[in-house]
Amino acid sequence: MLSRRTFVAGVTGGSAAVAAPAAADTPTPAGSPGPAAPALDPFTRPDLDRPFVERALHAAEAAAPGVLEGYRAQIEGLWPYRAVARSALRLAALHVSPRSAFHDDPALAAAVTEAAAALRADQLRDGTFDVGNLHTPPDTAFVVRDLCELLTLLRAAAPHGGADPLRAAREDVTAVLAAAGRALATGGVHTPNHRWEVSAALAQTDLLLPDPAHRRRIEEWLAEGIDVDADGQYSERSPNYAFAVTNPSLLAVARCTGRVDLRAVVRHNLDVQLVLAEDDGAVESVQSRRQDQGQRKDLADGLLQFREMALLEGDGRYAAVVRELLARTDHAARYGDADLWVQLLVHPDLAARLPRSRPWRADGTRVLPGSGLARLRAGDCTATVYAGTDGGEDEDRPGPIASGLATNPTFLRYRRGAAVLSSVRFSPRFFSTGHFRGHGLEPLAGSAFRTSQRITAGYYQPLPPGRRRPDGDYDLTGEGRFWAAMSFDERVRDERVLETTVVVRPVAGDLRRGFDVEFAVGGTEEDGDVPAVVELAFDGEGELEGTVVLQEASDAAPAVHQLVEGWGTWRSGGDEVRFGPGTGSGPRQPPVVDPGERCTWLGGDLVPSGTRVLLTTTVPRRWALSLR
Repeated sequence: MLSRRTFVAGVTGGSAAVAAPAAADTPTPAGSPGPAAPALDPFTRPDLDRPFVERALHAAEAAAPGVLEGYRAQIEGLWPYRAVARSALRLAALHVSPRSAFHDDPALAAAVTEAAAALRADQLRDGTFDVGNLHTPPDTAFVVRDLCELLTLLRAAAPHGGADPLRAAREDVTAVLAAAGRALATGGVHTPNHRWEVSAALAQTDLLLPDPAHRRRIEEWLAEGIDVDADGQYSERSPNYAFAVTNPSLLAVARCTGRVDLRAVVRHNLDVQLVLAEDDGAVESVQSRRQDQGQRKDLADGLLQFREMALLEGDGRYAAVVRELLARTDHAARYGDADLWVQLLVHPDLAARLPRSRPWRADGTRVLPGSGLARLRAGDCTATVYAGTDGGEDEDRPGPIASGLATNPTFLRYRRGAAVLSSVRFSPRFFSTGHFRGHGLEPLAGSAFRTSQRITAGYYQPLPPGRRRPDGDYDLTGEGRFWAAMSFDERVRDERVLETTVVVRPVAGDLRRGFDVEFAVGGTEEDGDVPAVVELAFDGEGELEGTVVLQEASDAAPAVHQLVEGWGTWRSGGDEVRFGPGTGSGPRQPPVVDPGERCTWLGGDLVPSGTRVLLTTTVPRRWALSLR
């Protein structure tokens, strides 16, 4: 089974040719306590959480036929190394455990062996893999972490005599990890969370194949300091990367190296995720600087982190979260119970019974200054007020839209039970500068918040005599919306200004009674001829009343409605959100959302998901949108 690089690499001096270091009896580095030894039969522990462990085993067994059927296609693919390693790990966890219906199944042993051989054959000479990025240490680290767990299980199950069907797999995985460890001990990264993923991969590798270079590199990355702010958010402000990378990585480093202080960082982040969580498990992501700023994320992605911290610290709040997640009917689809079995074997302490639950939801208002965000909760009503956009160097000009920046223009979300207003946005058609994006939240009385934006555009005068060039060769410069060879910074600009202030105010300080969203828009356009749109988006299944249909829903786009007059109502699951009043219609206020030239030039549109309702108007003016 040859992939892009053949087994010849192992003969001609590639990384696969590295001799396998000593295996099962290699000592743990001094001062590193290491995780608990694998328990191939977790059912033997006296404090067993039997329902949880049985659920994990049954899910893994149910998934096994599909993994067996699909692993070879993964091997023959172009670069799905993480998928190959994960498939091998899932199958090995069933093969080695005497409780598994697949214990000692030769088909599983053959698949694990084949996958390990393919990974060894396709590893690059420098010890890395190509995973979309070329010769990539951080993406290699994701593969390494699964392979470390795989080798841990293979060593624990190694027979003391007789047939050894997984011997070749152990040798191949050991060789891959030896070469990858050297690469990770010298290679670089390109996102903040990669530092902790690489550190975790090195820490796990070092327990299996000790090397001072591993530990030196971990210390170098940790010496930079963990990028967590006072609110508990990591610098990327992303629930996806917190749950998928940073938290599990820091916990792994803590387990493998004894850096138990890192658990406090994880606890700080898990606490803020609970502040950001809805009753259905959705976690607020509008503040994210990564691609999940427009996606739904879920507490279930952090299930094992909540479980581990609940057991380590006896935290009943985390225990309650775990129990709620496991009780949800859609849990398996969101997390994947099949991988829980792997973790219970590699980290047997996770099989223990949880402490007593205690409530984790709390009414009140919590402001996260580092994210420019406020969270409000009262019973089954929640709201997010957001003004944490990353602006450009000049906040009067449109800022960049790019990977790594928080640019979501949603400034309010509001839930009343099952009725979810997932987005409120404001978009004036002012020189194609795009949506309103507030800069910073100002708390007001009664849990209200104010945010504002001053945006400028204009027209440029001729260059002064001393700056003119006969050849017309001027500097290519940007003016906020676009670039041109006009040396904009040397010209006088006739400036046009739009100043917008938005106040989000709970009715009588109680969000259960709704909100008033007060808009005050002014500036140099005093004639009131700037079209503007308030855009609402409602999530999930529901019924809309009181609006005019502009566009029926299709596979390509959600439905679009307009509220012209009176009040509209969104009903879902017995709950409702009323909104209004309508702001009229006409040719001077077209129902068109302008996302800005920065976005449309690259074909973007910033359309929120869900059923959309537009309220059109012209500015400057003052008015209020009411939500009840």
